[in-house]
Amino acid sequence: MPEPQDADHLFDLGFGFMASRALAAAVELGVFAELAAEPLSRDALADRTGVADRGAADFFDALVALDLLERVADALAGGGRLVVYGTIVDDDRRENAHALLMSLNMLVTMDGGRGYTFAECESWLDEAGFSETRRADLPGPDSLIVAER
Repeated sequence: MPEPQDADHLFDLGFGFMASRALAAAVELGVFAELAAEPLSRDALADRTGVADRGAADFFDALVALDLLERVADALAGGGRLVVYGTIVDDDRRENAHALLMSLNMLVTMDGGRGYTFAECESWLDEAGFSETRRADLPGPDSLIVAER
C-alpha cells in the first residue's frame, strides 16, 4: 500500500474503513449465513445473531442503506450524480440542533433509524462505489451530499 500523501488521503482511508466495519460485523455475526438459509424478520435475525434489540435496528438499517446506495451506484454505472438532501447530523454531533433533535425523536419513537452524520453518509457512498463526494450546507438545518459516479 502506498504511503498516504496528505490528510485527505488519510480521511478517505478512514471513511472507507468505517463503511467496511458494518459489513465485516455482519459477516462475523453470521447475518448473511442466517439470511441465506431463510428470510427472517429483524427480531428473529437479532435473536439468532445475538444483536441487542436497539442495536439490531440501527445495525440492520445501516446495512439496508448501504444496499440501496449500491443499487443506485449500479444504475448510474455509466456516470451520473446522486444528490442526498436532508437534515444531516454534523460529524461532531454539536452544531445542528435541529438534526440532533430529529435523530433523538427517531430513536425514541421508532423501531429503527436515527440521524446519520456526514462522515457515515460519505463512507457509505464511497463503499457503494461513488467518488468525489462533497457536501453543501443549505440555509437552515438542511444539507446536500453530492456524489459522482
